[in-house]
Amino acid sequence: MDLSHLLTTGNPDMTLLTQYGFETTTDGLVCRYGIEGTDLYAIYTYSKDKLSVRVYDSFDNEPYALFEDASSTGKFVTGIRYSVVHFAETVLEKAKVQENSLRDKVIQLFSERYGIGYDNPWSSDPVDRQNLVFRIPSGKWVGLLMTIPISRLGLPGESLVDCINLKHRPDDIADVIDGVTVFPAYHMNKKHWITVLITPKSDWNRIISLIEESINLVKGL
Repeated sequence: MDLSHLLTTGNPDMTLLTQYGFETTTDGLVCRYGIEGTDLYAIYTYSKDKLSVRVYDSFDNEPYALFEDASSTGKFVTGIRYSVVHFAETVLEKAKVQENSLRDKVIQLFSERYGIGYDNPWSSDPVDRQNLVFRIPSGKWVGLLMTIPISRLGLPGESLVDCINLKHRPDDIADVIDGVTVFPAYHMNKKHWITVLITPKSDWNRIISLIEESINLVKGL
């Protein structure tokens, strides 16, 4: 199973990975994880910005066929898949490279380059209080900065990611969406808006360009 999508928020610190069970091999960093309550174990391999996992039966060390079969949806195999992904998410979160917050860079960009501040209409909401709205002086929105589970963008997992909704030309939306860092707008009109991931894997210059496009469209330029 390919778990590279879990790296969307940035590559982990190699040294920290070795502290959480990964060992250096000729194939890259490898970790063995015994799946609790079963006679199965998972082998994770991290190499060249890719993360994959296979599940084996401890009796004969053969691959567990149902795990490999994407059409298998029984309760047991579904539980195995959940355990495998949850373990990977937990380790990656612990081994995350600490960087300056790109979320803060977005806020700074709006303020310093475009003179646009933000407000928080949901400050009293325990779930959405971190979401920020950027508006031009007329009050019209040019961006909505959010922290949401990645599953809301159609990707597997429940890890939290920063993203921003931006206005875009309707005729160009299909071309700009790539399913990697740009998605159909979450929770807004998909005909006029897109959602852009704000992660270390995102192209910062592209983010700037899309923000500027949104501002110009809302201003009618």
